[in-house]
Amino acid sequence: MDPVNFHHVASYISVLLVPLSLALFLFGIVQSNRNVVRAGLVGCVLAGVLAGGVFRSGKSAEGSMGPIAQASSATIEQHKSIALFGLAGACASAAAAGLALIWMQLRDTPPRWLLPGVAAIALGATLMLLWTAMIGRQISHSEVMHVASQIHDD
Repeated sequence: MDPVNFHHVASYISVLLVPLSLALFLFGIVQSNRNVVRAGLVGCVLAGVLAGGVFRSGKSAEGSMGPIAQASSATIEQHKSIALFGLAGACASAAAAGLALIWMQLRDTPPRWLLPGVAAIALGATLMLLWTAMIGRQISHSEVMHVASQIHDD
């Protein structure tokens, strides 16, 4: 898999994993099911790790794109700048979820502020990742479109 395709696939997974983990986490809280809460927290940690890989793959993906339109160049720069916020949000969500997992392992019940705090951080991470993805979506990917048109023509 080339860097551009890896970046696309991994970014879709990380953008979807944070809100799905948040939903699972909240469902576990409402149902008072610690295992479901833990599953949502583990999803947040995994999303943070994956977001780090997506961020690091961005430079390789940019280098593999070849010649791009001048209009896309400004969009790529904006996407790179905003991606740092998406990474920060995903890492903050992963850190908060990791803290909650450790706390839940060591003590029977977490403090009242911990789980709502994790939910708020994960919601913020979701918004930052969506913002990053919306800008990234505006980048013209002629190499992907070329492959897609070849598949469609066959």
